[in-house]
Amino acid sequence: MLKLDELIQNITQDSDYSRLTLERDKIEYILAKLRDNDSILKWKDKYEKCIKEEHTQRPSISDCRCKNREESERYRLEGNKHFQSKEDHLALYWYNKSICFAPNPSTTSLLALALANRSAVFFKLQKFKECSQDIESALELGYPSELRSKLDKRKSLCNTKLHQNPLTQSSLSSTATPFRSDKLRVHYSKEAGRSYKAANIISKGEIVMIEAPYASILNSKWHYLHCDYCYEEIVAVTPCPLCSSGCYCSSLCRDKAWRLYHWIECHSFEILQQVDDGTRLSLRILLSSSRSEILDICCHKIRAKPHEWLTKGLHKLTDESCFLSFMFSQRIIRWIQDLNVSTDDKILKNDQYQPAFKNLNNIDIALMLVSHIQQLRTNVHAITKLVTISKWRKVVCPEYNDLHHVSQNRQERIALALYLNSSLFNHSCNPNTIVSFTGRDITFKATCNIAKDVDVTHCYGPHINHMTRKERIDVLLKQYYFTCSCDACQSDSNLSNAELYGNALKCKKCDGPVKQTDKDEAFYRCQNCQWLIDSTEVLRKISRCNRLFLRAQKLSEDGNIQAGIATMKECLSDRLQLLHKFNLDLSFTYDSLAKLYAEIGNWKSASTACHKSVKTVQFIYGNNSIEYANELHKLALLYFNGKQINEALATINAAIALFDLHYGSSNTTRKELDDMKCFLLNCL
Repeated sequence: MLKLDELIQNITQDSDYSRLTLERDKIEYILAKLRDNDSILKWKDKYEKCIKEEHTQRPSISDCRCKNREESERYRLEGNKHFQSKEDHLALYWYNKSICFAPNPSTTSLLALALANRSAVFFKLQKFKECSQDIESALELGYPSELRSKLDKRKSLCNTKLHQNPLTQSSLSSTATPFRSDKLRVHYSKEAGRSYKAANIISKGEIVMIEAPYASILNSKWHYLHCDYCYEEIVAVTPCPLCSSGCYCSSLCRDKAWRLYHWIECHSFEILQQVDDGTRLSLRILLSSSRSEILDICCHKIRAKPHEWLTKGLHKLTDESCFLSFMFSQRIIRWIQDLNVSTDDKILKNDQYQPAFKNLNNIDIALMLVSHIQQLRTNVHAITKLVTISKWRKVVCPEYNDLHHVSQNRQERIALALYLNSSLFNHSCNPNTIVSFTGRDITFKATCNIAKDVDVTHCYGPHINHMTRKERIDVLLKQYYFTCSCDACQSDSNLSNAELYGNALKCKKCDGPVKQTDKDEAFYRCQNCQWLIDSTEVLRKISRCNRLFLRAQKLSEDGNIQAGIATMKECLSDRLQLLHKFNLDLSFTYDSLAKLYAEIGNWKSASTACHKSVKTVQFIYGNNSIEYANELHKLALLYFNGKQINEALATINAAIALFDLHYGSSNTTRKELDDMKCFLLNCL
């Protein structure tokens, strides 16, 4: 059997293909050839059978497709177990899943039971508005009459709390107003293509752009934890009434998602489970397209140009991706044809949900899906959120168990998105803008003063403070097909602090950074005075330090905090002799010692240890980094609890400036810092 990459090479070198001038004709030619490939035909048989079976069992709202009584009950009982163990957030997570899987309320009381159980969690968490709403819904859905007195009492208490403090239920907006600064101008060059330059001086902290995504999709890892539309963390889940896959933070987000994409995703559950997030995003891009955009492609109005992505992207397509484009196109056409068929599903019959491609054929839709898949690799943007790594999240996301920092915040990729205007920012490994997100919307802020006619740049991922030069160049070449030539990558002397010191040992002669320049080298070498250290002896000492660190953690987990502190201090003493003062492992040791001191209420010792860790994070990641902001927030909490008012206020002010830069004044952590500051000022 001919391999796919060999087949595509043969196609693109064929004389008939080389004569084609339209993108549509080129892709149709390729797809026609791919249909004859044996592996494609195997996928065809598999998924056509799946589509046929689903089509004969088309759901309506009363069918509650993908709901599952047994799963719903299992998740509710799991929630009960954690609630009894006083693990409230874990209980909330499982009750939310139970609600998502609960069948139609007319046939079961499971939904009422899950809502009532969740109301108990909300009451403990002092979310009285959500608690009251859950109680009302549970009663309306037939909650057992013999248990009603308990709910009535809880609702009465909720109403009292809400009357006493109505402001506790305020929420943050998850949308921002689209905006592009008039200080940005679009510049074109043959080498860099279209990009942004400063049309005038841009000041540090100034917003240069806010944009909503053209299309986006939640990372499957965060399902049931974040809203499938706005990507904010879910408190009280609002599920799709038809399936268990649509999970939202409100009915407003659920309705918006339905109009944009869920009207068809809801009926394609099994197919969507088989594909990656990028392929699903390509479908959402198609569903977001206007009729004029689609007709431009289908009516041959877009003339073929030597798009570099086309020749470089084609060999990245797998058999599965190619054929799934056909499967999705068949699915779209079938459901659109059935929209006006007699059905109980009144939502689907509404004309406003019929997309622009209603009358297109299979090849039209497959053409667009393949085009989107090819282009996403170099145009997709990750939506990131600051996630708090709490104990319950370590249960839901086991990979967090390997983290040993006191800092419980971490930037996570929550979703993938396509932003049209934002894609014009060129990359720099040391950019002059920083990105933050409000819900789905992206915001660009200047991190320094930008002079007129200077490139306004953004980091595509490989940042100077997080990757070595070689790692950055390799990642950018592999994903974006260019060799980075930014200032941070051009000079050999321009090494980042993370590269020089992040994992360096300490030179006993000059205190400089000692590194192993080659993995096979038998010695570590000082980067300043060239002093050599035998690698065997170094590895033995490092191993001993690691064992002490793990032993200290185990002692603290078993409740023996004092023994844990003593062992961690022994580890710290050894690492101070061995590691450079800006080595991240040394910082983590100070971090962990601060946590242990905090657990016994020794706030002064905790803040002293934490302060030393903060200095390393500042040096490694930079004065404007979010890592530094998170560490300052943690240090401020320690000063606050230790009643060190002056130190706390200075740290809070520095942290607020950074959170304003990254997230703006509406950020939850920023508001917490403001509250702490107000309290401390009243104490003076």
